[in-house]
Amino acid sequence: MSEKFKYYVHYVYYEILVGGLTLNEEDKNDFIKDFKKADGAKRLDLWDYALGQQVLWENVIADLQRIAKEQGVDKELEKMMDEDMKKL
Repeated sequence: MSEKFKYYVHYVYYEILVGGLTLNEEDKNDFIKDFKKADGAKRLDLWDYALGQQVLWENVIADLQRIAKEQGVDKELEKMMDEDMKKL
């Protein structure tokens, strides 16, 4: 799988994560404020939750990459990615 395709998948992951599927911008800011105000135990819980979300999405990305490769659509997705990147 090309580095360009991996970068694009990570870009999409970031957009989904920050853009709203998991948290919207306001939720993210609230989460960070809560983390800053939290005591040791709650801070650890918030950290653990964030790491769990990271692992979840890394697994989603890995599954998407594997499925795309198995279905032979990774090259087609790479073309679509090139088109999307030109729009940025």
